[in-house]
Amino acid sequence: MTDSARDAPDTTPADDVSGLRLRWPDAVTQDPDLDALVIDVVNTGSEVWRPASTRLLVVGALLAQASDSGGFSFGYVGGAGDRIPLGPGEYARVPVRLAPFDWSSAVPGPHLVRAALVAPGLVVDPPLVVELTQERIDRVRSEQAPDPAVEVRHRRRLDEQLSGLRAMLTASERLGDVAAAVASASDEEDGVARIAAVLGCGPDAARQVFGSPLHRLRSSSSLDAEVARVLRRMEGLPDPENP
Repeated sequence: MTDSARDAPDTTPADDVSGLRLRWPDAVTQDPDLDALVIDVVNTGSEVWRPASTRLLVVGALLAQASDSGGFSFGYVGGAGDRIPLGPGEYARVPVRLAPFDWSSAVPGPHLVRAALVAPGLVVDPPLVVELTQERIDRVRSEQAPDPAVEVRHRRRLDEQLSGLRAMLTASERLGDVAAAVASASDEEDGVARIAAVLGCGPDAARQVFGSPLHRLRSSSSLDAEVARVLRRMEGLPDPENP
């Protein structure tokens, strides 16, 4: 098991978790619900377990049996989970926070859910066996499928942002002309129209130039980096003119 999001080292002494065990409830093993997965943290010791640093935060991963190596990666936010004292034989039922699963490549068949209590790295054994049906895979894929209309609107906003950035790049090479256009304008709308004429761009892009601070127009390398970021975000999005 690896942890991709550890906080800075904690100076609090580590708790003795040797008496703790993770246990799948009967209701979970009989009818697993991946949308509401829970697990029991059980005190099998003979004394009350009082946590000083351990929070009852359990993370897990859904893994195909064929690819299961016994380990998984996860991330978590520091401070999550509760500190709950447990008497001998007592247990706390806590949610299992599953790592993202690649449903696009899922195939029907048995899968395993491996889980671990984060701080001490206490792992549940055996893992939970879950049968993924084609019906469930199709349902999740349908729920996760992007809305074409939303993607088109997002692409349009990025197109507008890109046009503005490119107009700013052109303006950075013609600052004198842009300044003269603004200086001779009667009002803001006239200034925008004059900038559009000077740069050969649309009114929306010209308005972005008009509203930009001078130091931004003078930094062509920064504008180039912004253009590159917008182009990367546009990859895979539908063309609004041909969605």
